[in-house]
Amino acid sequence: MKNASVPGPAGHGAAAPADLGPLFNISYLYALLMRRLWLITLCYVSAVLLAIGYITIATPLYESTSVLQVEQEQQHVYTSNDNRDNPEQDDLKGQDVLKTMEDDLQLDSLFESVVTDPAIASDPGFLAGIGITDKDTPVPVIARKLKHLTTINLRHGTRLIDVSVDYPTAPMAQKLNQTLINYFIASNGQAQTGTQKTATQFLLGQASQIKDGLQKSEDAVNIYKQALMIRDQITDQQKVIDDLTQRYREKHPKLIQARALMDSLHHSFDNEIQKVMAAAPSEASYWAADAGHMTGTNGSFDDRVEAELKFVEARTSVLQREVDTESALFDNVLTQMREANVSKEAPPILVDIKQPPELPILPSKPNKIIVLLLGSLGGIIFGVGMIFLLNSLDSSLKTVEETEQLIGLPVLVALPATKMDKSTRKPKGQTISSRLVTVSDPGGVAAENFRSLRASLNLLGKAEERRTILFTSALAGEGKTFTSCNHAVSLAQVGLKTLLIDADLRLPSVHSYFNLPNDKPGLTEFVSMGLEMRETVHSNLVENLDVMLSGVKNPNPAEFLSGRGFADTIKEALHKYDRIVVDSPPVAVVGDTLLMVSHIQSVCLVVRSGKTPRGAVQRAIYLLDMAEVTPVGIVLNQLSPHWSGSSSAYGTYHYSYHKYGKSYV
Repeated sequence: MKNASVPGPAGHGAAAPADLGPLFNISYLYALLMRRLWLITLCYVSAVLLAIGYITIATPLYESTSVLQVEQEQQHVYTSNDNRDNPEQDDLKGQDVLKTMEDDLQLDSLFESVVTDPAIASDPGFLAGIGITDKDTPVPVIARKLKHLTTINLRHGTRLIDVSVDYPTAPMAQKLNQTLINYFIASNGQAQTGTQKTATQFLLGQASQIKDGLQKSEDAVNIYKQALMIRDQITDQQKVIDDLTQRYREKHPKLIQARALMDSLHHSFDNEIQKVMAAAPSEASYWAADAGHMTGTNGSFDDRVEAELKFVEARTSVLQREVDTESALFDNVLTQMREANVSKEAPPILVDIKQPPELPILPSKPNKIIVLLLGSLGGIIFGVGMIFLLNSLDSSLKTVEETEQLIGLPVLVALPATKMDKSTRKPKGQTISSRLVTVSDPGGVAAENFRSLRASLNLLGKAEERRTILFTSALAGEGKTFTSCNHAVSLAQVGLKTLLIDADLRLPSVHSYFNLPNDKPGLTEFVSMGLEMRETVHSNLVENLDVMLSGVKNPNPAEFLSGRGFADTIKEALHKYDRIVVDSPPVAVVGDTLLMVSHIQSVCLVVRSGKTPRGAVQRAIYLLDMAEVTPVGIVLNQLSPHWSGSSSAYGTYHYSYHKYGKSYV
């Protein structure tokens, strides 16, 4: 199999894993939820029980509902001609009216009127029904309590308003609803009458102001009446002069007479303008802007008169427009006043009771179905939220993809969770522990995974460069001894002469897998006492497999391993065995392993899925890197079936192996 990026021997680096996509894919989330399905179930059951308890102890409430309709007819007091021609603006005004009605139904003053109504206040059970025990409770407080039991809803796209009142007894719920809408309709009618009076007074004031403005504008136009008549005469006389000029010479008596008349008209016009300025100070300020022309300092008398004619023409046009505008406004106000008088004689009924308050038969609250559904949904959501919270607080490595992406090393194999990992019972007819799954259950899933591990390590490089392998872990209890023993057996099963060395001199446990006593000579005696290897090795416990135990407990393992003894042991063993497997102490706990790795070709890190903290694994890799060693890969031990399902590259095969794998054993 060609692979250009397979890792080399320990100390030469390892290939970075391929990018397998985002960690939180659908499969991962499914595995996360299924792994703690019990928590979702617990939250669901608890929430349902709480919902049932609430339904049991909650006071039943009866809901009485009435429907009010806002009539289409509206007052025309404020309706101008422009608005009547704009249906969209009328529609917006109608929506404003509806919203105002809805808000008026929720005023505190309205509820205060209801709770002080003699028929309501005299009922001995009224206050207790809304949760008030003190009879001296202020009216605003009682009104707010009732308001909380009332629902006002404007139906979208209609002119209907639903009014609902909840109360522990059905008759009182109906009575409260009827009293509420009665007070509302009464207060709404009074508001209409007040509105009409206010509108009439406003229109009368507007009419008076507009009339005064119209009178002033008409008076200003009348001031120029005589000047306008003289202007017309000047225009006519100019036509006569133009006609005579074409017929006679300059000194003809008729032409001289016509021009003399024109001069007389000019003087009359100028005198009239002076009278206007003297009689109307407001007009004098208008003419003051052209004082030069009026005094004659800036031109001849004829030029001044010519300028005055133009100014009179412009001024009278402005004044006439003001008269027309004021007249139109005055007419509009008079029309609105007539409409207001008609409305006053026949006031419109804006609110009608479309459906009277009904007498409820069954309680409406609590709604058992809704409460149970909300409780169930809330329990599930809370359970899922708790799972994600716990997962965010859990820094352990769980899946193959997560381990490879976060740690940066390839996962050589994922070993499934097995209940026999800590068992010491013996299979019938065997002298070894059932934890040695490659012997006790050679056709099982775990045994097949160890064969996969054997194949993965064989693919890392040339065989002579992979003869020694050391299994270690970050912390204790990760399964390094379980992995070491079973891997050694898997090597022996293919005919490789294999030596398994228990180099964990502090807490040795290899002997328990083979049911051997640990008081016999082992690694310690071989190094310190110079015994022959055959004297410290247990031979043929499994065909082609020899085991060297740790021996007598050494009081100073670090000093013991820092010498040449361990290196010489490996060197001598390589002359007699094809493969050497070393079980070593946890890297992040003690430093013994760091003293051994320089004499090993391949170092493999065992990580327990769902238990080993990410930081501990990273710390172990850092320590190995300080010793100039890079692990060739990771063995992900005790992978849960839920997590294996999210590891698409591994889980499907592992848990389907029992269907066909035995034929390959």
